[in-house]
Amino acid sequence: MQSDEVKLRFGKGLAHWRRFRELSQGELARRTKISRSHIGAVERGEANPTLCQMSRLAQALGVTLAGVCSEGRL
Repeated sequence: MQSDEVKLRFGKGLAHWRRFRELSQGELARRTKISRSHIGAVERGEANPTLCQMSRLAQALGVTLAGVCSEGRL
């Protein structure tokens, strides 16, 4: 899998779970101490989050990293 595909898959999954949990990007940013603009860029597949950021985002959403990457299909 190409790195762009990985970023897109994670971003789509992040957006899915954020909406599922009924959180705004701003609220997720506050919970994770990651800027709202960076979260938006991650969701669009434009940014390459660190592993630590990915872990904080998943934890704030109450899902595993694998769950985020699966876009809600467990």
